Amino acid sequence: MLLTTGNKSEMSVGYTTLYGDMSGGYSVLKDVYKTRVYELARWRNDNMPKDCLGPSGAVIPESIIMKAPTAELHHEQTDQDFLPPYDELDEILQGLVDEELSVYEVVAKGYPLELVKRIENMVYI
Repeated sequence: MLLTTGNKSEMSVGYTTLYGDMSGGYSVLKDVYKTRVYELARWRNDNMPKDCLGPSGAVIPESIIMKAPTAELHHEQTDQDFLPPYDELDEILQGLVDEELSVYEVVAKGYPLELVKRIENMVYI
């Protein structure tokens, strides 16, 4: 079965591509925010789970982890041309989606009103 690669951050704001991140039969990252995906990649490079198959040592090239995230919809585009850094985006999404906070409750955590409203709109559309 082909696995999809879109994570919760990208899926929530429409930054997955129809014939890329969304192509497949099962989404293993659907409930994993982008920042956690990076944490998991670094963890796996540093650890070999006991009784697991596969090579030991780093299996995800550092260049992949360090590359600026991009949906690659336009030449030399990065996600942060249109989105806040993923650590901020993920915290806003956790408030809006996971905690079901209002826009104003998320703003009270220190985020600009217009940014939170824009992210909320992206989630809804």
